[in-house]
Amino acid sequence: MKIIKFNNNNFFAELDLHLSKRIENSQNIYQDVEEIIKDVKKNGNEALIKYAKKIDNIDLSENDIKLKTFSSNKNVDTKILLSFEKAIKNITNFHKKQLPNNYEIDQDDLKLKSVWRPLESVGLYIPGGKAVYPSSLIMNVIPAKVSGVKRIVLMTPSKSNKINPYILALIDELKISEVYQIGGAHSIAALAFGTESIK
Repeated sequence: MKIIKFNNNNFFAELDLHLSKRIENSQNIYQDVEEIIKDVKKNGNEALIKYAKKIDNIDLSENDIKLKTFSSNKNVDTKILLSFEKAIKNITNFHKKQLPNNYEIDQDDLKLKSVWRPLESVGLYIPGGKAVYPSSLIMNVIPAKVSGVKRIVLMTPSKSNKINPYILALIDELKISEVYQIGGAHSIAALAFGTESIK
């Protein structure tokens, strides 16, 4: 971590230099991501497998892209899992209160309506590589479920060809059936454009 002290005489020069390096890195990242997106759009599963190997160091075949089983309760602390289950109830109750109401106004022979409908499908990215956040699974899935989204698709990378056991347990708990063990920009591109395995 770069620390720049405000009381330094050359603080603003150091800050400008630090920020300019970040901008250069961002431009490089933008170009890399653009290349990944084009590749996934053109080559589908082949590109997903290539980037899983190159970026996440995971050996996948086409049959491995979609997860077949999720339950992993044997590798989780039951107290932690119970905490997640309590969080699921609390978050569900919170989001139920946020649901908007449909309404109709009938006045002077004029009808106005406000009708809320959920999205048909959502693609959700759940970190699982260098950093694992089971809470991001809960915080993304529950609002989609509460609002009535019919198709919920999860993307989460595996590490050494294994998915974090808490992520798996929560996928099972939340009854999500469409899960792909793909991470990074290639997973987002797959959600946007589809591949042979991903609608």
